[in-house]
Amino acid sequence: MLAVLNVLGSMLMLFSVTFALPMITSIVYVDGMLVDFVYAAVTCLGVGASVYGATLRHRRELRSRDGFLLVTNRRQPGRHAARAAGLPRPGGAPPCAGAGAPGLAPRG
Repeated sequence: MLAVLNVLGSMLMLFSVTFALPMITSIVYVDGMLVDFVYAAVTCLGVGASVYGATLRHRRELRSRDGFLLVTNRRQPGRHAARAAGLPRPGGAPPCAGAGAPGLAPRG
């Protein structure tokens, strides 16, 4: 598990570099968003470096199940919290009233 966190930390640091293009675009168009992009890039770089540094000694070759964890470990707490509270789903889609898969019309 710590080897996966090591890879996630390095991916976060790499992701912070991808903010360079929006920063350049913000400078060219003077849209006032440069500070936000810099803040996001520095935050990603800092969190990624912290995670990478904390798990550096656990660095190893990943196995296939580690790769599966990297690809599928995605959480959507907003969706589950809204469902538990009986609220509409994020994004404006109404909750399904019928039985079966979400998005299907109720039978009747």
